Amino acid sequence: LYNLIINRHLNRALYLIKKQNNKTGYLLENEKIVEVFDFNDSSIGDVDNIYVGKVDKIIAKNDIAFIDIGQSKNAFLPLTEMQSFQELNKNTIKQGDNVLVQIKKTAYGDKGAYLTRDIKIPGNYAMIMPFNKHIGISNRIENDSIKNELKRWGNNISKNKYGIVFRKNAESLNFEIIEKEINEQILVLENILKYHKNLKAPVCVYKNKNDIYSLVLDLLKLPGKLSVYSNNLDVVSYLNEQFNDLYIEFYDNEIVFKENKNRKINLENGGNIVMDKCEALTVFDINTSNALNNDENTITNMFATEEIVNNIRLYNISGIIIIDYINMSETDSNLIKDLLINLLKNDRNKSVVHGYTNLGLMEITRKRNITN
Repeated sequence: LYNLIINRHLNRALYLIKKQNNKTGYLLENEKIVEVFDFNDSSIGDVDNIYVGKVDKIIAKNDIAFIDIGQSKNAFLPLTEMQSFQELNKNTIKQGDNVLVQIKKTAYGDKGAYLTRDIKIPGNYAMIMPFNKHIGISNRIENDSIKNELKRWGNNISKNKYGIVFRKNAESLNFEIIEKEINEQILVLENILKYHKNLKAPVCVYKNKNDIYSLVLDLLKLPGKLSVYSNNLDVVSYLNEQFNDLYIEFYDNEIVFKENKNRKINLENGGNIVMDKCEALTVFDINTSNALNNDENTITNMFATEEIVNNIRLYNISGIIIIDYINMSETDSNLIKDLLINLLKNDRNKSVVHGYTNLGLMEITRKRNITN
């Protein structure tokens, strides 16, 4: 069962559906919905936007600043960032200064947006960074000769003036297309750097291409291939222009999503999961109505692990996650932990599996996904 769950062929499909004024996205894996996106949410699309903000307050002891970027809540800016950025940017900021910043995480609840000064222009093949000289390669590119070629080529075109991070799509080594995109990104950056000092803060000086583009770009980072379907011909045409090697098709059927309002989730083999959620903690309790032996307990825990990961993604559960598994042997407990780690690799949002607590509870932390 472990090998069946891990090694099954993963068919990933994104459906972009427009109904009157509503736009919704569904991500399916093996025909099962694992993520739902609401493109009417105005906060979607804020990530990677660049602003000239005004420094409202600095808390020196914590190395943070609060920046007015024109939103209802001041945004949060750490004053210490990546070493490659810090090495080239020793300048300090003070209250009242204008500062060029980029959104890394959108505002959520009572928290303002999370910012960086190490701005970048994202693209399909590469990200350009004007304030550090780091040449990086996506971890998903595994071929050493391709990585070395991209590193060499990146150093040649950057001429030590800016940084470049090559994405997975750059693995094609189609230098003509990649160079065209990089030149477009450089032009955008030059305009920002040339004019931003004369603008009155707060003001947005760069808006990311759009929410759908960003979403597809994010999904392409995951293992396996992605197909996209939409009932909107404009979306189909747009994505075909932006992504040369992506399978995109017009699709005019219904996608039905029924939210599970019940805290109890039934499993294939007769067991069940009870989910309890509060502000920053979610608990999954796995149960069985039968007195089972260790092998059967482990099988139930395997089914439960897959279902729990699906629900974490589907309902965008973040913060601290606790799983109370049915009792197993130490060997099987390690097997379940490996299964959990492998299943979470399909999630585009970062999770950390901390392992079993002293009480035998599995502890996970997961960052919030800003696009659903």
